[in-house]
Amino acid sequence: MLCFLMILYPLLAMGADIPVQRADLQPLVKSLCDERAADITELLRASKVADLHVQGGLLSLGSKKSGANKAHVTKRVQSYVVSIAAKRTHAGYAVASCSKNPSRYAFLTTIAPVPWNKLSTKKGSSFCKKPSIIQAANTIEGIPSVASGYNSKIPAGFFASVYCENSSGRLQATYLTEPKNQPMTLGQFGKAVTKKSKEGIANQMRLLAGLHKVKTAKMPQKLLNIVLDGTIEHSAATPQKASEILKGRIFIGEIKVFAKNWTEALWHFWRSPSHRQMLYSRKAKKIYFAQRPLAGSSKMHQFAIIVVR
Repeated sequence: MLCFLMILYPLLAMGADIPVQRADLQPLVKSLCDERAADITELLRASKVADLHVQGGLLSLGSKKSGANKAHVTKRVQSYVVSIAAKRTHAGYAVASCSKNPSRYAFLTTIAPVPWNKLSTKKGSSFCKKPSIIQAANTIEGIPSVASGYNSKIPAGFFASVYCENSSGRLQATYLTEPKNQPMTLGQFGKAVTKKSKEGIANQMRLLAGLHKVKTAKMPQKLLNIVLDGTIEHSAATPQKASEILKGRIFIGEIKVFAKNWTEALWHFWRSPSHRQMLYSRKAKKIYFAQRPLAGSSKMHQFAIIVVR
């Protein structure tokens, strides 16, 4: 709300980089003005935006404020969005007024200050001292592999998760690139992993990739309450909490996504090489599943998987 627009998040005064406006995200952020287009994951895919860790939102101004000087209101809204980006430790943002409703603004924030196709312009700078790539073929059988360095070429027909760290090891950007040839659709994925299978989707994926079957179970309620927090962010405390609750188990990784059902959730996990890497871990012995309806949505749920050994 506008009553908060005078606040500039303290991080900006502590020497942190001020988030920059991403012009390439403007077409995407305007799509958020339509409340029916609430699934950012699908909007990202449709617009060919490679950024990960993108979060969006809507601001509705009161009727009194909507009649104020447009330029002044827009500047204050932008300052507010900058403060939200800083709070999320996101370096990029986009904001736009909604043409059908002048009192409404849509915004996006993202961890990366530059789009994927501009990353090479930062080569050799402190922005990205440690680039790394996790790549996986556009097939269910494709087991992810790791490559590092700017000279690493993503093979044709491969997905790639790209991570960029600065000299101190801080994550600066994350991207997911899709192969130019048509990736497997949700429908094709569903048929492939459920055909003649009684193993459950996750294990069927592993078996198709030539990996061993693992035990599966519902996530304990105490752990579910920690993991399913309504965001796709990962808490640094989760590995330790998981190890304490799942006594005798060693934490490998956590995956979270918003989707309509488990088939769609696992399809998203498969599309991300870093998530597929956890799901296809050769060390995995058990996978815990959890889901919860997403607040404010009649169709979307939050899904999570924790992989342990």
